[in-house]
Amino acid sequence: MAANTGRPQVNQRQYLGPETTYGLPLSADTAFPSLMLDIEPQFKNQFYRPAGKVVSMSGVRHREWSQGNFSGGLDYNELTYVLASLFGAPTPTNLSGAAYEWVYAPTNSDFGVPKSFTERMGDSTASRVTPGVIFNGLDINVTQDEAAISGPLLAYATNESAGPIGATTDEIQQLTITGSPTGGTFTLTYSGQTTAAIAYNATAEAVQAALEGLSNIAVGDVFTYGGPLPADPINIHFAGALKATNVAQITSTDSLTGGSTPATAISTLAAGAAAYAEITQQPVSISEQNVYVDSAFGSIGTTKYCDAIEAYITIPELRLPDFRLCRDVQSFVSGVLKALEGASARLAVNKSAAAIALRAALNTKSKATYFMRWEFVGATITGAYTYKLLVDMAIQLNTAVDRKDLNGAVYGHEFEFQIVGSTAMGGPLKFTLWNTIAAL
Repeated sequence: MAANTGRPQVNQRQYLGPETTYGLPLSADTAFPSLMLDIEPQFKNQFYRPAGKVVSMSGVRHREWSQGNFSGGLDYNELTYVLASLFGAPTPTNLSGAAYEWVYAPTNSDFGVPKSFTERMGDSTASRVTPGVIFNGLDINVTQDEAAISGPLLAYATNESAGPIGATTDEIQQLTITGSPTGGTFTLTYSGQTTAAIAYNATAEAVQAALEGLSNIAVGDVFTYGGPLPADPINIHFAGALKATNVAQITSTDSLTGGSTPATAISTLAAGAAAYAEITQQPVSISEQNVYVDSAFGSIGTTKYCDAIEAYITIPELRLPDFRLCRDVQSFVSGVLKALEGASARLAVNKSAAAIALRAALNTKSKATYFMRWEFVGATITGAYTYKLLVDMAIQLNTAVDRKDLNGAVYGHEFEFQIVGSTAMGGPLKFTLWNTIAAL
């Protein structure tokens, strides 16, 4: 049998980079220890069979986007990125030293603006780049064997020929124009060299050509994407001889007209460096869990069920792809929030007087709302602050069934809850994370 001479899967790595504009690619330079994204291109094509022919003779691509799934261990640090994509990225609070608090609190009518990411997957031979990646749902499963997460993904079209991945981070600077000009030009200056005049409504290609016209930027040293100006920003990605280098900041000089005080601005989205970053792995242990169920939100976290043996939460697909018919944008533009139906939680507990009483209290005709809290407390970060995950949810009982052993004897109860909106809590769910992530 011939030896397998393909690329070793173990050598391939995956990186994410938070985007400032949905779908506008940035440098993906942060590695995740356990979180894995499986992204697949999606196509909507149409083929044409002329009269008198028995086979199609031509075709056209109508739409292209990507979908997929993610999976990994339940991790105090990595979960920060997943939740930011589901519910929007909050500003963390510095608790003390290296300890930070992240609070995600979707309301009954708004789940926030999803944080999108650029993904890069590959090795020193080749890689792919997928912009506009959003985590689009979430399953958390905590059993007696594992604590894991998974869910669906939604993304822009994948670039399968992004080149090899080295131990580097390329610098990316962003050009924006404010004030809605209607005419005029501007110039860009890099390390003492100034471009020819660039039109106020230039495309990414025009900006790249202007920069490549400088004596200190060769063809291949920069590539640009985004735009056109002035409505959309243009990213300037340094490559070639300037890759993995903390390059000089580009400056601009304006001769713009019309609009309201129009001006260009250059910001650095990713500083060039010689190495990728990696999230510190901090997995959740199943022995770190507590489960509480209380009848009022004000007392959430009071009544502990130490007989719990399994717990699950399912947030189904939150957003649908938004497709447009316009030459100026990609066919897939963004994800559009849909009604959250089917969000649920399950709790399995050993048979006990407390479990029987809970079943009786929950199984009422009027479907009383209760409040469940999952609490996970990990190692100390600093002082009194530990790694922590709190998942609060408003619930109503959907079904309750007995768990039986092989002989038919009842040994436990399994409750399935519908997650519902709550005016007392301000929404159906609330996630609180304590970890060492200072910023995305």
